[in-house]
Amino acid sequence: MLKMGGLRKQMPFVCTVFVIGSLALAGLPILNGFWSKEAILEAGLHGGPGWAFAVMVFTAGLTAFTPSASSGWSFTASPAATCTGMTPPRPCGSPCPCWPPVP
Repeated sequence: MLKMGGLRKQMPFVCTVFVIGSLALAGLPILNGFWSKEAILEAGLHGGPGWAFAVMVFTAGLTAFTPSASSGWSFTASPAATCTGMTPPRPCGSPCPCWPPVP
């Protein structure tokens, strides 16, 4: 992922969706990740020991840092590798027949 930078110009829709997902994981209040993170932290604050709450806050910080760092590396950083002219492997077909039926 560190070698992939500069994908924002080539994949703008994927970049937008990835950033929205990263913001949800970080716990931005308007997105769904905020409510689940807030409920878990609130339960840990009222029902558990202080050290457990501290671990939960640290872990919440890591879940905010990781997607933002990976989106920065993939979409906004300059690419560290150059294309060598290799062609990507051919896909093996659609995975749709392998999906289980949904009731």
